[in-house]
Amino acid sequence: MIDRIRRQFRRLTQPILWRLYKAYLSKTRWFNYDGLSIKVAPSVFHPGLLFSTKILAQFALNLELKGSKVLELGAGSGLIASLMAREGFLVTASDINPIAVRSILETKDMNNLELEVIESDLLKNIPPTIFQYILINPPYFPQEPTNNREKAFFCGQNFEYFHNLFSTIGTYMQVQSSIFMILSDDCAIETIQSIARKHHFTWKLLHEEKVWGETNFIYEITKDRLTPI
Repeated sequence: MIDRIRRQFRRLTQPILWRLYKAYLSKTRWFNYDGLSIKVAPSVFHPGLLFSTKILAQFALNLELKGSKVLELGAGSGLIASLMAREGFLVTASDINPIAVRSILETKDMNNLELEVIESDLLKNIPPTIFQYILINPPYFPQEPTNNREKAFFCGQNFEYFHNLFSTIGTYMQVQSSIFMILSDDCAIETIQSIARKHHFTWKLLHEEKVWGETNFIYEITKDRLTPI
């Protein structure tokens, strides 16, 4: 009952919060996190105002095999990619938004990081590579985005983002590779999982965290070991 009331409250306040969010990000901001200075330009998902990026970042910093190849797909501000690059992972950060890409490059230079940055619509411009870890904080609301800011939140009316993602990402993985994806209880998790399973991916819940009435889940997504021919 309490969770239902919280969800209803979030739905009622969302239009107000969305206007305040856009107003705050009408100009470039610098966000300081764990000793890093992160540039957040207008139209880029702000990691300080929304909890999911920081939750995924703290999870990612506990991953083993430093020196492994890591892809942050849809990196936005590049916070996670920057933190992992500082820890010694071989990191590629990609985003569809050219403003985000330029911001990550400035963050890279500001913090003296070794980090590859690529402008790409999902995996289209990413060279064939096998990544050990792929980190994704995806857009998941089923609505058509009309600009780069909205592409950080909306996945298309029919979840096109996830259809495109899971139809292509397997070629960047081996059996030992893992996707770590964070999703909210506000989104259609079962729909997203069903799309992934059609492309022979397996899901495992690794972490659950509630902040201000919203629960975020981190899933490990792996390729099925026996993929039908």
